[in-house]
Amino acid sequence: MACRLTALGHRACLLGHTVLYTSATQMLQTLRAARGDDSYDRKLQRYALPTF
Repeated sequence: MACRLTALGHRACLLGHTVLYTSATQMLQTLRAARGDDSYDRKLQRYALPTF
């Protein structure tokens, strides 16, 4: 499954889309930590900006 998602993300990049590779666990840990250092909005934007 991971290889298919990587290939899909690679294809999206080739078509001009932005892609962010991360796991849900990593994303949630990053956002939880960001609440503690007041960077939550900036970190959330990082996850919201990619088109794919």
